[in-house]
Amino acid sequence: MLSYIASQAKYLNTVATVAFLTSCIQIALVPVCHGLQAQTSIKQSWISEVVSKSSKIRLRLVRREAPSSEAIAKMENNLEGISGNGYYVDVNVGTPPQKMQLLIDTGSANLAVACEPDKNVDHYFHRDKSSTFEDQETSIYVPYTEGEWSGQLGTDIVGITSAPNFTVTAYVSCITKSKDFYVNDADWQGILGLAYSKLSRPEPSYSPFWDSLREENPDLEDVFSIQLCGNSFVHTSENPLMDGSLILGGIDPSMTKSEILYTPIYKEWYYEVVLTDIGVGGDSLNLDCKEYNFDKTIVDSGTTSIRLPVKHYLRALEPATFVVSEAVPGEICVKFGFTPSTTGTVLGAVLMEAFYVVFDRSNSRVGFGQTTCPLPDPDHPVLSRTISGPSVSDKNIKDCAYKKSETAHQAFLVATYIMAAVCIVIILPIVFIFFSWSHRVSRRNKGYQQSFAE
Repeated sequence: MLSYIASQAKYLNTVATVAFLTSCIQIALVPVCHGLQAQTSIKQSWISEVVSKSSKIRLRLVRREAPSSEAIAKMENNLEGISGNGYYVDVNVGTPPQKMQLLIDTGSANLAVACEPDKNVDHYFHRDKSSTFEDQETSIYVPYTEGEWSGQLGTDIVGITSAPNFTVTAYVSCITKSKDFYVNDADWQGILGLAYSKLSRPEPSYSPFWDSLREENPDLEDVFSIQLCGNSFVHTSENPLMDGSLILGGIDPSMTKSEILYTPIYKEWYYEVVLTDIGVGGDSLNLDCKEYNFDKTIVDSGTTSIRLPVKHYLRALEPATFVVSEAVPGEICVKFGFTPSTTGTVLGAVLMEAFYVVFDRSNSRVGFGQTTCPLPDPDHPVLSRTISGPSVSDKNIKDCAYKKSETAHQAFLVATYIMAAVCIVIILPIVFIFFSWSHRVSRRNKGYQQSFAE
């Protein structure tokens, strides 16, 4: 799911105002085994992972390493970005390779590159100059929460430049038309979707890049991990760049200061997880946990902020206090990273920047560990981060997960069939009467014509 706070990019350049959140927000997730709690605060966000006594989930707990220490070293710090515009990785596409910068997005599944000039991109992929590009003669259209694009589907050789052994023939979507998709001065020209194939467009049978990579590299573990370090820098117009790491095929132990604590993936399309509680300043909002997950809760690197359903967003703001003032040169700016949502809860990049996040697809879980990214001011109370435990909860994933009512769905189908039957019963007699009348009129006119001829 692609979503940005466009105003943040503008804010970065103008540095006109600054907002501080004095109340911390806690987000609790259903855990996988063990009574451990992960808690952190980065800028203004905290996250907690709490065990469920009644959970029946049992997963094989295996700590995997990346293919080799040398491979890890090459993939470290392979992400860059600008505050509010997302993180991108260098990708080679075609033969000979054309280097593109692609936004990493765990909220979508398509690999897409600009194939036509656009005012917001400094270069684009030339399909006609790649000897290995094959047009699939298939149109494609992909909408996001904000923005959309359309184009033609093809295949070509794709490789991550920081992981030279990971090259694959993959589906490449050529973007020929877009609306509110590219971000001005973002320095990326496409998107690398890392979600499950159920989100792949135009249909799930078109394998995403990660699936294709694993098909051609069967020994590659079905796990990747992300460390986003945008919070490690004082963002100014002179030094706006962020950095991070995308580790393919494993976990880099040097990127976490703590044990990695996991929460199960509830549904494999987005990386959908389940929240059990949301609190402000240590006090729960005391809402039905199903409401937190309506209609889903996802971990999405392509969304800048933490997006909360409107009701919970407003409740979370009630006890908060804000101070808005003119920015002082040299001081740290902490931006408000929460926005209201009408499409469910999104744990976006502002939260991921507090963690080393592991997407362990082989065990259907997402893990969070305390990041090793440095802070510009380690003693700042809002920027501090900790992980602690244990903690116990009696909430079950089934109690909190949003699930569309099967009864309601079946009732809708029955109603649809009944309406269709009623329409047929009403329309068929009308059609029969019409054709009977037309036939009689036709015979009558024919008789008149014969009489006139005689």
